[in-house]
Amino acid sequence: MKKVFVQTIIPSLLLTALVVFCVLPISCKATVDGIQVLQGDFTVPAIENVLVSGSSTFALAFSKEVNLEQAELYHGEQIVQDSKCALLLPESESQKILDFKTEEPLTIGEKYTLRAVVSDNYGNTLTVQVPFKGYNDHPARLIFSEVKKYADVKNGKTEFVEFLCIQDGNLSDLEFFTAYSGEKSTYYFPPLEVKKGEYITLHLRTENTGKSATKIEGYANESAEDKTKSKTAESCDTAIDLWIEGTKAMIGNSDILVLQNNLGKIQDSLVYYTTSTEPNFTKYSKTVLNVEQSGFWVDKSGKNACSVESGVCVGKSFSAIRSLSRKNCEEILQNGNFSQSSADDWIITDKITKQEVVYTKTGKVSSKTKTIIVTPAVTPGYANSTKEYVSQ
Repeated sequence: MKKVFVQTIIPSLLLTALVVFCVLPISCKATVDGIQVLQGDFTVPAIENVLVSGSSTFALAFSKEVNLEQAELYHGEQIVQDSKCALLLPESESQKILDFKTEEPLTIGEKYTLRAVVSDNYGNTLTVQVPFKGYNDHPARLIFSEVKKYADVKNGKTEFVEFLCIQDGNLSDLEFFTAYSGEKSTYYFPPLEVKKGEYITLHLRTENTGKSATKIEGYANESAEDKTKSKTAESCDTAIDLWIEGTKAMIGNSDILVLQNNLGKIQDSLVYYTTSTEPNFTKYSKTVLNVEQSGFWVDKSGKNACSVESGVCVGKSFSAIRSLSRKNCEEILQNGNFSQSSADDWIITDKITKQEVVYTKTGKVSSKTKTIIVTPAVTPGYANSTKEYVSQ
């Protein structure tokens, strides 16, 4: 028994002690007298957050107090500033948060990279490369105005979500996603300047797959300065057309649409469902909770909600020739504020028509009288039809 203890147990204990010793946060060095254990902090500083607070100010938060050794700010591959003294605010030396200020304001939505070296009080260093976007100091305010679920890609038409601008500003930092596709499919708006009253139509794909694989021709992303660049069946020369390239549409038959900023603060939401027999949005629990807490969707009693019962019932009326449209856009534009929506604010739209009477030479009404479409049921880039579709 003693032999077994010496041959197996003691070596195991020694090996365990050696492993524990190796992972302890201490260091050592060899001296003429043997091994000397060094006490101190040998952990490397780590970045905990990047804070962009203004058009020319940003900050890096670290896990411990650090000093800036070197810093260069890049826009693409071009150096914007290469002096740490010019970048770093003096009062932030030896702090957990390093505050930076650029000589010139950074361009809204443009991508920048800070390349820097920092050290702590024990000489541990960290080289960092931190990407961030230019700060948006005047964000635009958008609301959902129209949604079309079905597509006819062969004829240049696809699913789309239309937004109405209710406050001048820049689209940078705005994000759109649906519960159906999840936040992994979030669309990030480009840094475009928009004006109150302008429509922005986001077309949700550019092609389809399968036996009838087709790619839409003539599509293009536009800006406020060039609204005629996109040349498709549902492009509008007086609105901004934007496109998500790909084959999969983002919206489902029953869905929750969310517009938020880059901090996750919801700006608008839309809840709809196809039939009342569908299960609740249990698989969308995170989105449901966020929309409920935001207060941007309410039920008929005015209570915060995000459920099938509180949504717009679109039924079979939601089709390629009819859209789901907000009916109070003009009211919101005139009032200048917006805080919440409910199912009562939305309708499935129908086309508005009028009769064009044709007379004969003798003044009688001709049988050639025509029906003229005044406002289509689907209106990407234009004011919505005010006529509600009534199923036959």
